Amino acid sequence: MPAEKTIIDRCVRRVYQKYIADPRPENMPILEDLYNLLREQDEVEAQNIATSLEIYVTGSLNVFNHHTNPKHHNGKYSVQTGLKQATFYNRLREFRSGRKN
Repeated sequence: MPAEKTIIDRCVRRVYQKYIADPRPENMPILEDLYNLLREQDEVEAQNIATSLEIYVTGSLNVFNHHTNPKHHNGKYSVQTGLKQATFYNRLREFRSGRKN
């Protein structure tokens, strides 16, 4: 698990660089930006993480792969919101299947 945490940390920092340099809403990364950056990494673990995100980027839960409209709190989601939701649903699925972390 340490390798995965390191890869996620590296990629999240890189994916947010443009937004940090110019914090306009249109520069906020979306989940697909993180997914694409993970796919560019050489590590097998990065490919596994990217594969786990596919359902949220191109699959049936791609509602998380859009920008957030913070004024309306509905519609689209940023990378951060998507990751929080993904974590929640993964933990819920694990809990329901009897595997508690």
